[in-house]
Amino acid sequence: MESIAALVVAVISAMFAGFASLISTFHKKDTKKQIEQLSQENKDKIIALEIKQDNTKEHIDLIRKDIKEVNKKLDRLLEKGK
Repeated sequence: MESIAALVVAVISAMFAGFASLISTFHKKDTKKQIEQLSQENKDKIIALEIKQDNTKEHIDLIRKDIKEVNKKLDRLLEKGK
């Protein structure tokens, strides 16, 4: 009788251990997926920011060019006015 009770306890313990390992494996996979998803989102954000930075640099260069042209025209007008 004691051996049957011990066997039942051993089987139940093994079942709980198996369930615990399945649950931890599932959570590990889920965590890895979340990490990969966040990593990809961060890469996408970095690429978007780099593109935005490049566009901003181009706009700044265009503004500088326009300012130089305006300054040249102002200098010409000032020379004509003298």
